[in-house]
Amino acid sequence: MSIKYTTQVPNALMDIHLPELSLAEIKLLLIIIRQTNGWIDKYTGKRKKRDWITHRQFTSKTGLTRQTVSVTLDKLCQRGFIEITDFNNNKLNYPQERQGKTKLFYASSDLELVRLVNRTCKNREHQHVRLPVHNKTNSTKEKKTKEKRSNGLQSIRSVIRKLYDW
Repeated sequence: MSIKYTTQVPNALMDIHLPELSLAEIKLLLIIIRQTNGWIDKYTGKRKKRDWITHRQFTSKTGLTRQTVSVTLDKLCQRGFIEITDFNNNKLNYPQERQGKTKLFYASSDLELVRLVNRTCKNREHQHVRLPVHNKTNSTKEKKTKEKRSNGLQSIRSVIRKLYDW
């Protein structure tokens, strides 16, 4: 049975993965499913496997901030829920690989396989290696806060020493 103007969503998303996904992850995953499964490719006559989606489209369709979209897409990619590729279908698994690319294509993974892979990885205690992201603003604020605290502690210590020396 086919119902017009609808998009099929894999049962595994509802039955298995829904409790483990955040609201932002669900929103982005549904947008990717809509942009792929929800459209027929005019060249092949079949459902799209991947689609070029901009950050602006993600933010306008989900109501999420640009930063939340970036972080959440990275999480979904690292956990195997989505694949991010360039124009030539080269996988871009890490943010450093995606940086500077003008067109990123998104595809949802087979969610049944995601469950099996994640279960196998948990049994092996395998964790994805995340490269540290340097945030200049936060590190500067942290340094200033640490400096203030250490200066405050030093002044307290000097007052205590003067009292004892008195």
